[in-house]
Amino acid sequence: MAAGARHLLLSVPSNWSNDQRGQFFEQFVADILRPLRFAVHNRIRVTGMEIDLLARGIDEPRTILVECKAQRDALPADTISKLLGNVAIRRADAGWLFSTCDLSKDGRGQWQEIQNDPDLSKRFVWYPPQRLIEILIDQNAIKPPPPIPDRSAVEAGDATLVVNQAGRWWLIEILEQGVPAYFTVFNAATGTPVAEETASDVAKAADRFSALKHLPQTQERPAEPPVSAPRFQVARVVAGDAWDDLRPARPADFVGRDDVLNQILQFVSAVQADNTTTRTFAVQGPSGWGKSSLMLKLVDLASKGRRISNCSITAVDTRSATNLAFVGGAIRTALQDAAKVGLIAKGSSLTISSLTHPLDSPDVSSAFDALRDRNAVVVLIFDQFEELFAKEQLYGIFSAIRELSLDLDSKQTPLVLGFAWKTDISHPQQHPAYHLWHELRDRRLDIPIRRFGTGDIARLLTRAGKEIGVKLNPALRGRLTDQCQGYPWLLKKLLVHVSKKLQAKTSQFALLERELDIQELFREDLADLTSEQVKCLHYVADQSPVLMSEVNEHFSGDTVNALLGRRLLVRSGPNYVVYWDIFRDYLTDERVPQIPWARTFQRDPGTAVKALQAVEKHKRASAEQVGQELGLNTRGCVNVLSDLIALQLVDRVDDDQYILAPHVIATDPIRVAEHVHGQFSRHVVCRELAKWDRDTPLPSNELDGIVKRSKPSDNELTEDTIHQQANNLRRWLVFAGHLEERGPHVYRPHGTRGGQLGVLRSHRSKQKQFLGSGTSEAFVRLLGKLFASKQGAPESDLVESGLRNAVYDALALELGDRLPDGRIALRKRHADLKKLIDAAKSAVLEQPVIRVLIEALAADKDLSNAAYGDKLKAALQADWKPTSALRYANGLRGYYAWATG
Repeated sequence: MAAGARHLLLSVPSNWSNDQRGQFFEQFVADILRPLRFAVHNRIRVTGMEIDLLARGIDEPRTILVECKAQRDALPADTISKLLGNVAIRRADAGWLFSTCDLSKDGRGQWQEIQNDPDLSKRFVWYPPQRLIEILIDQNAIKPPPPIPDRSAVEAGDATLVVNQAGRWWLIEILEQGVPAYFTVFNAATGTPVAEETASDVAKAADRFSALKHLPQTQERPAEPPVSAPRFQVARVVAGDAWDDLRPARPADFVGRDDVLNQILQFVSAVQADNTTTRTFAVQGPSGWGKSSLMLKLVDLASKGRRISNCSITAVDTRSATNLAFVGGAIRTALQDAAKVGLIAKGSSLTISSLTHPLDSPDVSSAFDALRDRNAVVVLIFDQFEELFAKEQLYGIFSAIRELSLDLDSKQTPLVLGFAWKTDISHPQQHPAYHLWHELRDRRLDIPIRRFGTGDIARLLTRAGKEIGVKLNPALRGRLTDQCQGYPWLLKKLLVHVSKKLQAKTSQFALLERELDIQELFREDLADLTSEQVKCLHYVADQSPVLMSEVNEHFSGDTVNALLGRRLLVRSGPNYVVYWDIFRDYLTDERVPQIPWARTFQRDPGTAVKALQAVEKHKRASAEQVGQELGLNTRGCVNVLSDLIALQLVDRVDDDQYILAPHVIATDPIRVAEHVHGQFSRHVVCRELAKWDRDTPLPSNELDGIVKRSKPSDNELTEDTIHQQANNLRRWLVFAGHLEERGPHVYRPHGTRGGQLGVLRSHRSKQKQFLGSGTSEAFVRLLGKLFASKQGAPESDLVESGLRNAVYDALALELGDRLPDGRIALRKRHADLKKLIDAAKSAVLEQPVIRVLIEALAADKDLSNAAYGDKLKAALQADWKPTSALRYANGLRGYYAWATG
């Protein structure tokens, strides 16, 4: 049987420069021109231009400017324009373009216009690869591709003329089951078969030939193909068997992503309408964000003709790739799917006749014509695409897909490529993947995938409840919404955990006990496996993707089948992979995605500490008992206890019984604050605040912004609610020592703990105006008492000691706080009493009323207290009697004298 289409491939050493490659092709073209009776001059440099070859007629006076383009990318129209411009400038007779590639869509359009113009067609000639081959055959420089004998199992595919330093060779691809499986090589000059060693050297011209097995030919008798050729498999993306299967979701279970679905379908419609020249798109997002599920939903929509018509979508699992024949096989699979739904005639075998030029296969060209006639489009999606970079032997597949993408753009085919690309991987800049993926950026539509919004989460929770057979109560739905933080994979894993617990008769209320830890859930997956099964999982995770035969060599069938039965291992074509790439990362290095804590708290730290102490008092308390201690109703008390459970200070042991967590050894505010400090270290607000310099005041709205950004994008919380949650978090962060209040501002503390660590104060206390109610002597005595007692002193005791006014002054200067239990405590701890007194003096001098005095004294150093009182009254717009104004002036003058020494 004769060979199919013919291609030209230059094969030069990989370490050659672009200049050396160009010279090689120029010499090849010069060898074609000389038998045509031209004298050829190489690399002519003239003013403003460089001419690859200058050909002058020997028998007639003709001057031809020759441009040589040895590349894979299609040539744009300006290549022709520049050559014609040079022809005009140099007054040459014509310009000839020799290329190893096709023209782009606009290039072909310009070339067609030239063909229709009798004058221009004489001045410009294009020699594509096929025409070069025809000339070589006409010149008897090479023989036509030799015929391959008919066999029942195989047939001849395309023939590639490989030109290298050693000569010219015909490499003929031989097909089996519609796709190239073998190759054979002939000396193009003589048409005779070559030895296997020479054939192997010729096949190195393209990586994709490595997927083929050599089928030697002899002049006496052609070789028969072996019983089994090295085969490849193209596995489709497969959905889970049930809603709680952690593999991609079934289309019926799929929720949300309407924005992404619409964007993809609008893009495909634009291709159908010929409103875009782009033929590639990529859905991009981190692991577990539902990209594979989205692809299956697209396949389902197209198969049912919903939201798009005249479209067939095929999603293949890139992890099933074992060699470079995968790309051709994937194209054939997509076209076969289109034939099944009637977009292509079913009689066609849809043979891929070449791995290097699959779109030039006659059956593929015919299929494209049929699709154009129906205004139809085929979409081929490569899921888990980044897995191609997991193993070096698969890098070539990406190169093949890159060339396919370029060909689709050039030929403007009705075939669209899609990719699911994981963004939470990092490749060093020297990694081939880094350059290859980014090279295609300008040729594809990138579609980012977002976190779930509250609507998406609510729909999935409702569906899960129906599947479990239990209506999830609002509290549990709220907890799951908060904990998943919009991450689809985390919500799915949490729901699977909830399902198992509910099936085991755990109450929904008990599931509110503690924040769920994803690492704990993964440990549950491994808990009841044998050591051999765990070892097998680790082996597959480390080697993934790994051939099934390789796994079966190392582990027993019982071990592998047990893991398959539990869906911890899944098949992907000829390979085994771990069911989830997030779980694979956990197996390889115990790493899970970092999910900052985003909980908001119901009550302030003071109420929470009182509740904790009530639980300690009763040893085992109900919400009602704790509520009686706090003066709260049961519902309000449950909210407080929920905060304590989240902070791992309290455990819920029965439906309505609470005890201290085993690791809690004391409930005084300082010990509680130290524990809470560690809990808040992983909070999203703390992580965001880490971007701010220490000792720099935070903008007043910064906490509001962080809280708002931590919510799903479509949350319906009002600005007032966000502000309320931010204020409550501020109190907790100050109590835990992550923030420090100084006057009206809040700072990241200079050290590891803020000065108000463990200090409790009522958030209902109002800011007082400092007016020097007491004397500086009484004030210093108060500071000494408060410094001596870390927990503060009862206000009643201080009043009995004659320090009532000094207390008012300390509160107004924001040096102390009135706590819910009636104690007065320092707002910030100091290393010694002197530093506390120095801080107090600084606070006095910063007061607006003292600044009024300083400014007045600057104008009149003999200012009387009566005159100062009048100035105070005017500055504060106060309705004071003269005696009151004088009293305040006397007190403040005394404080000023004390503060300035």
